[in-house]
Amino acid sequence: MPPDLERFWGLKKARTCSSRMKAQEKVLWVLILCLCILGGGSCSPQKLDTLARGRQFLASAKAITQNRFLAQSTGLLPWASPDSIVRLSQADLGTQFFSLTNHFEAEINKFYCGVASAVIVMNCLRSENPRICKPCDPSHFTGSPKFLPEGLNPVFHRYTQNNFFTDKTEKVKGKMEIFGQPRSNGSVEYGLQLNELSEMLLTHNLASEVFIAQDKLASEEVVNSLIRAVKKPNHYVIANYSRKIVGQGNGNHISPIAAYDHVSNSFLVLDVNPSVATWSWIESQFLAQAMQTFDTVQNRGFLEISESYP
Repeated sequence: MPPDLERFWGLKKARTCSSRMKAQEKVLWVLILCLCILGGGSCSPQKLDTLARGRQFLASAKAITQNRFLAQSTGLLPWASPDSIVRLSQADLGTQFFSLTNHFEAEINKFYCGVASAVIVMNCLRSENPRICKPCDPSHFTGSPKFLPEGLNPVFHRYTQNNFFTDKTEKVKGKMEIFGQPRSNGSVEYGLQLNELSEMLLTHNLASEVFIAQDKLASEEVVNSLIRAVKKPNHYVIANYSRKIVGQGNGNHISPIAAYDHVSNSFLVLDVNPSVATWSWIESQFLAQAMQTFDTVQNRGFLEISESYP
């Protein structure tokens, strides 16, 4: 189907769904009103209870309808919705899903979506590998060491959004440059581009393959590459996409992908900024379009990350 026709059909479906939602609300309110006026209009405790139950039912039905409307119009389905449970039960879940949810953490500021995503994946790959020495982050202990038992290190050995940065990552892009400090050529580039994040992961001795969602690629090619990457054992995927395309407002984002549901043809994206957007199932065509957008020097895409140590 041509892109213009796809957009028209998507808009038509969105308007139809919105009209149905309003019609359902009217019907439900009429039913509640009828229940309340039965029996001469007296206001008995039973009728008040019926009214309360009716309102609860209406709120629940409205939430479900809104979630389905959002899913149909933008391909976005919130994680905390009834339909999300269905998708999760039928999705192809590898060990990556359980590791990612176990080690998930939100970005600590508005510029660290890439850093937070990288740290989650690094802890997934290395937390249970005793052969790899993990760093400590002293900033996570705010108490006084004088009260601790002698020789006790109060901080866990794990990767954090602070100790992710090293002398080697600074050579790729300085921490202050992520916050907007002008680079040597005078340019100002907030956050991290996909290639920059990949290069930083390489300095931590991880294997990182970059997939750029080029304009010349068909959406199906992007989706199929993403599905193959998500299904690989012990490989983790971090996506870079435009929020606007998937109905999450403006701006661009980086977050891990935890699962793929073949029935709905959608991916579960663990958004590292839950203050703005929840974890969501995003239909493949919308996610592909969101990755086929330009970012500073080239299009967005995704990283496929694995351990390089034997």
